[in-house]
Amino acid sequence: MKDSLPKYCRVIEKRLKDNTTQRFIVGNKMTIADIDNAHVAYSYFFNKANKFHMQQADVVKDFPTLNKYYEDLKEELKDHFEKRPAPRPF
Repeated sequence: MKDSLPKYCRVIEKRLKDNTTQRFIVGNKMTIADIDNAHVAYSYFFNKANKFHMQQADVVKDFPTLNKYYEDLKEELKDHFEKRPAPRPF
């Protein structure tokens, strides 16, 4: 995980920068790619029930476009996050 997380972040950051908008991974509206990334981000990186979340979130912070994307994604999905059960480890 130590080596693969920065690689993952670099790939997604590049994809965002190459897209017409940095708000979504593909095109200009939410797709399954964004839902999948929300799953990864909010199950692992930003999930306080995951014992590694702080270390992972620190890695993500090194990628400003990706970090902004996750902030926007959280706002986009806020209704879901408000209704979901308490944080789970995964």
